[in-house]
Amino acid sequence: MDFNIAFDKIICSENKICLNPHEFEIVEVYRFEGDTNPADQDVVYAIESKDARPDGSFDGGR
Repeated sequence: MDFNIAFDKIICSENKICLNPHEFEIVEVYRFEGDTNPADQDVVYAIESKDARPDGSFDGGR
């Protein structure tokens, strides 16, 4: 699933799941840089919910 930031929580618009900070944990972080420009970067966070909701990822963007 793909989550996005919405004020003080993250949401998945595909199935209307909304998680507050205390409801999920960041379990992995991946950082990508452009070949010629280190400023051209992106960060992807793998998240895990603390209850039975599905897990997913969050793209940190620029």
